[in-house]
Amino acid sequence: MNRVSRLHSARTSIARRIALSLLAPAEFLCAVFSFSASAAQDAPLRYVHAKDGGAKLYNLADKTSLEVGSVTGKTLLEVYAERAGYLSVDAPAGFEVWVFGEYVHTTPLAGTVEVTGDTVLMRPLPKSDQSAYPLEQRLHKGDRVKVVGRADPKKPLEKDWVRIVSPPGTRAWVLASDTTPTDAKEDVQGAWTAAVMADRAAHPTYDVAKGSEVATEASASKASGEGAAMTAGATAAAGSQAEASYAAAESLYDAAKVKQGADWAAVRTAYQGYLDKHPDGTMAPQARTRLMQVDAYAEIDAIRNDRTLRESQRGDKLADAERRLKEANLSQDPLWGRFQARGYVKREQPIPSDPPRFTVFWADKPTMEIVCTSGKYDLSAFDGFEIGVQGAVLRSAVQATDTVAPRPGRIDVSRIEVLSARATQ
Repeated sequence: MNRVSRLHSARTSIARRIALSLLAPAEFLCAVFSFSASAAQDAPLRYVHAKDGGAKLYNLADKTSLEVGSVTGKTLLEVYAERAGYLSVDAPAGFEVWVFGEYVHTTPLAGTVEVTGDTVLMRPLPKSDQSAYPLEQRLHKGDRVKVVGRADPKKPLEKDWVRIVSPPGTRAWVLASDTTPTDAKEDVQGAWTAAVMADRAAHPTYDVAKGSEVATEASASKASGEGAAMTAGATAAAGSQAEASYAAAESLYDAAKVKQGADWAAVRTAYQGYLDKHPDGTMAPQARTRLMQVDAYAEIDAIRNDRTLRESQRGDKLADAERRLKEANLSQDPLWGRFQARGYVKREQPIPSDPPRFTVFWADKPTMEIVCTSGKYDLSAFDGFEIGVQGAVLRSAVQATDTVAPRPGRIDVSRIEVLSARATQ
């Protein structure tokens, strides 16, 4: 390129940036949103099976690449791109890759860390030079990933390499010749969902702080041969299974958020299955929050795909559903934990002769009934306000069954903090 051509190119680039900066704020935001939305709606081109003898997965579409995992024969793979005889694929179990401990911290969920950096690289080996070229996708602040090992548990976490399971949507490369097409009659989406649940739950639960796998019933009893150890092992195994069940539901949720035509019913079933077996489990509050989020996402998808709606109707319904999703997302705010319940108060009096009831709603769902036996607060004064409450739990929430209707828990409030008032409808 000669000097005149380079100058013309530079001027064109500058002119484009100036034109973009002169866009009205709404137009600029629409452009950004459109780009983000299209990226989030990434969908696989097709599905394939690994050949009968299995297949290896690599970090690059090149013969000099490094292996990041392997799959057994007939394993279903999602295909996102093709290049030089290779396919870019996601695998149900994900890939075991390495991140540096400086960019993660531990969480209350055993064997899970949260990413604290942005655009964090996932490498095939615990090293940061070109010989361990990273996968194309990156981790972002707030992502949670499962840990399966560490390079040197004797080191502080922030100075060690951590081996993790890549989140859904991460891709590696497989030789196209190591795959076979799926049958046209096969329910590939159903099979993919089942495979993600099973394969991700099969990863071991790793104690990040201690640098070892969580004990199972078999390992504990073998180590000691004593009844007490067997009991402790059984407890650890049960806890590990519960965490694996929740982690599998999280994997489905993460995958659904970035896929067109997501099967939100399957995601809901996964979280509900965890709650049915572990209603008071460590992750039960988070699972209930996830159900609110799943319902909102499913409703948004349904509204977008409903061709019977006029555009004005679609806009109103989407705005309402997106509000509920925003409220559900807010319930994971770190400040949320200082309250036993938080939401908008609604006064209900189905029978005029009965005393009114006051229920706290969040994302349009009842979360807690409140009473004040001390007389300190006139609850009717809070009708329509967003509040946070603390007090004595009088009744736990009742989950719905075939014969019992769902019922929120009840708190005798000792403290109410007004957070906001709902705008007039």
